[in-house]
Amino acid sequence: MIRHLLQRHGLYTVVALITVTSVLASAIITSGIIYGLLGDTMGRNAWLVTLVTPLLMSPAASWTLLRLVVQLDRAQEELRELSLRDPLTGCYNRRHFLHVLRHEIGRGQRYGQACSVAILDVDNFKLINDRLGHQAGDEVLQQVARSCQAVVRETDLFARIGGEEFAVLLPQTSMVEAHALIERLRLQVQSLAFEAVPQLSQVTISGGVVSAQSVDQVDAVMHAADHAMYRAKREGKNRIVMGAHSITGG
Repeated sequence: MIRHLLQRHGLYTVVALITVTSVLASAIITSGIIYGLLGDTMGRNAWLVTLVTPLLMSPAASWTLLRLVVQLDRAQEELRELSLRDPLTGCYNRRHFLHVLRHEIGRGQRYGQACSVAILDVDNFKLINDRLGHQAGDEVLQQVARSCQAVVRETDLFARIGGEEFAVLLPQTSMVEAHALIERLRLQVQSLAFEAVPQLSQVTISGGVVSAQSVDQVDAVMHAADHAMYRAKREGKNRIVMGAHSITGG
């Protein structure tokens, strides 16, 4: 763990040299001071203790320091991860989603591999909040997020981008392939049973899927996916709109 951490930051060789140097320097300086004070009156055992003590103490001190460095690095990593997450659902947040989307579109440009983006919205969510309360609304969002995250692939990025809206980034995936996966999400949500909110018989989502093509189109891609999602709402909800084509849910 410590070696990996130091190598990741390019410090492994430096720390190793400093540790060895400090051990040797401690032994030489300690021996010089003791010899200057006591001269030849030191016995063999005294010389042994004088030399061995810094050899043991310096690595121990270095090890303790490195453990503190590891703990600090872990704490910073946890804080960084928390800053990328939505506190209610545990999904990634909008800021992280847009950052990864820009990177993925750029990679697609370099290698000719397009990615797809979907925006999903929980149908009639305002009615759920108004009639059953915000706690019920929060439970719906959390369960929808969990169910969708269980379906998306490891290479995909699922995020809550605001309110009852979620987004999915599907790298190296055509719009047709993306639609197939997002349709699975729709069916998964449609089949959910909300035991914590027994007044709800069913929750559905509407979504729009688009293909992203160039790195300067991040805002345009999000707008197009959002527009497709609203088309799905207008056409009856509980469906996915792919590009210019509407695909009705059962």
